[in-house]
Amino acid sequence: MAIFLTVLKIIGIVLLVILALVLLILIWVLVIPMFYSIDFNKEEGYKLKASAWFFLHIASINFIMEDGVTNLAINVFGIDINKIRNRKKEKENEEKAPKKVVKTSNKKSSTNKEKIESKPVEKVVTESVESESFEIGASEYKNLESLTEDYNREQGIEVRKTEVIDESEKNVLIFDRVFDKINSACDGFNKLLDKMDEIYGKITKAIDKVITKVITKVDKLYDFVASEELSVFLKYTWVALVNILKHIRPRKIKSDLVIGTGEPDTTGQLFGGIAVLFGALRIQTKVVPDFDNQVFKGWATMKGRMVLGYLGIILVKFYFSQEFKDFKKEKAKL
Repeated sequence: MAIFLTVLKIIGIVLLVILALVLLILIWVLVIPMFYSIDFNKEEGYKLKASAWFFLHIASINFIMEDGVTNLAINVFGIDINKIRNRKKEKENEEKAPKKVVKTSNKKSSTNKEKIESKPVEKVVTESVESESFEIGASEYKNLESLTEDYNREQGIEVRKTEVIDESEKNVLIFDRVFDKINSACDGFNKLLDKMDEIYGKITKAIDKVITKVITKVDKLYDFVASEELSVFLKYTWVALVNILKHIRPRKIKSDLVIGTGEPDTTGQLFGGIAVLFGALRIQTKVVPDFDNQVFKGWATMKGRMVLGYLGIILVKFYFSQEFKDFKKEKAKL
């Protein structure tokens, strides 16, 4: 019994240590700030380097892009995750690679020859069957007509006698045939008209359904756009987005950039947007406009930090807010 209790104590201590480590990692990820830096350089070619790391570089991510070539490195406690993945892939490729197999063939000499026994050829004798000839005496029949009638009667052949029809009867028969053809053509044309009417009715019904669906959808969309819930949701979303941008905005920015679109009006519009964005984020940096040439060159570096726990609180509050619930209800009506 004492051994069983000691085993339970050991298991409980191990579980508590694991739980404490999990809580410590969660607190470390959610509370300790994550730092980041972005470096950009554009002269003849371009180079972009982005890095993010936690306290004392316990975990870090490095991304480098230079002239279209990218490289991603992930380190956890000084261990390169990509190297481990590459080693596993190399081992898997080595295991999947076909192995050379040496085949040995034993040649056996055949000493005995097979004897071929000749089998007697069966002869098929075909016997000719003589056809029975039936002779008919000419004396039994008076003429050729009686001969053919008797032969047809014996063979079971029915012979239709042609009747001589007058010219007037022929004209009546031709007129009846033409009249029948005209009646059949009229019947076919009437059936075609009925089919076309049926198809036209189906098409008009389908078009009416589509039009009514589109009209109802447009009405619902108009009501959704003009609803008060959508306007409140957009205002709440804007406030949450501004809070997120203020939290993750770079604390330090240094740059020496020259930007131009090639046209003075678009260059002015671009720098107007840049001024508004930098003013909202309280960023002070050097960006020179070029109103004559289409150019983008220089260098820029920025550094900042963020707390994932704070971002998580903003997102959770946004998801469970009443504004988001009302927005989902209005969207479900569409």
